[in-house]
Amino acid sequence: MRLQHRRKNSTKEAEESIGRTSAVIDWVSIMIRPLCNSVARPRVRTALARRSFFASSTDHSELLRSAEIHKFDDERDTLQYVLAAQGMDRATVKSVKQLHLARIFVDTASSTSDDAMMMGAKVVNKTLGTHAEVCGRLVEAILEEGTASKARSTLHGLADWIETNDRLSGLSDDEKALIEPVLSSSSIGESEEVKAIWKQLAMDYVATGLGEEVALYQAKGATLLSIDCDSPDSSEYASTCGGAMAILDFE
Repeated sequence: MRLQHRRKNSTKEAEESIGRTSAVIDWVSIMIRPLCNSVARPRVRTALARRSFFASSTDHSELLRSAEIHKFDDERDTLQYVLAAQGMDRATVKSVKQLHLARIFVDTASSTSDDAMMMGAKVVNKTLGTHAEVCGRLVEAILEEGTASKARSTLHGLADWIETNDRLSGLSDDEKALIEPVLSSSSIGESEEVKAIWKQLAMDYVATGLGEEVALYQAKGATLLSIDCDSPDSSEYASTCGGAMAILDFE
């Protein structure tokens, strides 16, 4: 009877502990269970099968608050800062990217942190929140370490914003004639005149606060330096914004 009573108490305490941590994000059902069937290494498969994080379906604050930051050297002049749930071992975090809560890369090809760039901020599961809500601690860690003081941000949605908000109405007929081909072909080309118009439209877009990655950096004190229309990018990315990138400075 005493043993049974202890078991009941232990079960009750465990349930209360789960409730205190918040109520869930079940990563196993969202993304991990499919991985368990496809990952070959038994050690990783076991880690995945056991991993279930508790938080409410609408409030992931405890999961994010207790999450840990891991730093990896990609050996390609790039550092990767990863936010992962508390208690995950480093080897698993590095090898199984689907377990990341969020990540940011730092381009360290430059010799000084003054030129190093944060880039590629990503929220792995959108249910966790916006870039600013989820990736903020990663930006703080990078700034505290002095790894980088600038950021290169995507401008996803710029092209749609220009079209759906009739941003061309403020342009002259000649300027419209230059920009309309960009919207249809997703290519800015080499024309400096086209680049100048597109950069102004991109700056207007940033000012609206609609760019999620830009908003992340701005929330941590960064200011817009310029719009880069000269970086080579994939056609998939170019289709969302003509390949434009925002350059921001934290100093």
